[in-house]
Amino acid sequence: MILTCPKCGFHFEIKEEKENIFLTCPSCKAQWNVKRKEKEKLLCYIADQPRAFRDFIAQNVEELGIEKLIFEDGFILKKAIQEKPPNLIITNVFLPNVLGVDICSEVKSNSGGKNISIILIGAIYKIERYHRKPKFLYGADDYIEEGISSDIFKSIVKRLLGIHYEKEFIRTPEEEHKLRRMRIFISEIVEEYSEIIESYLNGGDREELKKLFLKANIKLKEKAPDLSEDLMKAFLIQYLRKKLEERKNG
Repeated sequence: MILTCPKCGFHFEIKEEKENIFLTCPSCKAQWNVKRKEKEKLLCYIADQPRAFRDFIAQNVEELGIEKLIFEDGFILKKAIQEKPPNLIITNVFLPNVLGVDICSEVKSNSGGKNISIILIGAIYKIERYHRKPKFLYGADDYIEEGISSDIFKSIVKRLLGIHYEKEFIRTPEEEHKLRRMRIFISEIVEEYSEIIESYLNGGDREELKKLFLKANIKLKEKAPDLSEDLMKAFLIQYLRKKLEERKNG
């Protein structure tokens, strides 16, 4: 931060991050207090159905110090954007009443849309679905799916909002390819071991869960030994949580 001495006009840089600073001019030794102006709080609209992944997004947005509002209905989200445009919109591609992709397309087609970043939330566990580049997704700035790590998610948000950070976690083409392969693998596991999964979902028996992880790990070593067992477990747990939530919500 560059400051100018009010007495002699000397320009100098300070690096303190405190809101209130007592300064001494390096040139004329004049002293005075400086109060930093409060930065405008960033605002994020999150639009998705109630589920663990939405909670994950909300928690990570909060940890970045960003104010958030949560929506479940596309029409209400659209109205909120018109009344108070946010800095960031994270929306499911599918929303009741107005689709998330339609909202994305409309926002990005307006002149004010250049000041709003949009991340689309897509589906997972579908063999036929592959990751597409954001430029093809109705003008969205990026695209995320269940299974994304907290570090990568935060790096995307920080990049889009211009938030300073020391280390950036960016998915390389090789990492993207591994995630696609893992989604396909999980789809096959879900189909092949549907009876074990159903048994676990019905009774919550942890022995059934252990059996599923064991069989899935054996299959992983056979079909894709280069993929991480931890990543496989994370994807499988997300799938099971999703199914349990669906049953809980009717």
